[in-house]
Amino acid sequence: MTPDQRFARWVQIAIAALACCFIYFLTADLFMPLTPQAQLNRSVLKLAPRIAGQVIEVAVTNNQHVQPGQLLFRLDPQPFEIEVQQAQLQLEQAEQDNAELDAQLEAAKAQVKAAQAQSADLAAQAKRM
Repeated sequence: MTPDQRFARWVQIAIAALACCFIYFLTADLFMPLTPQAQLNRSVLKLAPRIAGQVIEVAVTNNQHVQPGQLLFRLDPQPFEIEVQQAQLQLEQAEQDNAELDAQLEAAKAQVKAAQAQSADLAAQAKRM
């Protein structure tokens, strides 16, 4: 092997080593990002409530470890209480409407019975004549 071939081989080995180091650091940065301030080892979850509302109390601090089911924050209950009251009023109104319709139904049944009785009466009178 000539000295030029040896030098070319060393250059190829050095380029391959640099490429391997670059690929290693690129993949390491994807799976374990490092910053001058901290190292992130656990996944951080984004948190969103199922309902919208104004937060009136936060029960945890930043980066605090929490357990499943632990209270994280409290929402203002006033808008929800108002909606519950409105739903109760709508329920009462629907019950009143239903009772009114039941009374109208009973009155209509009574009118049908009265009309049937009158019809039977008139039929009996028509037979007699």
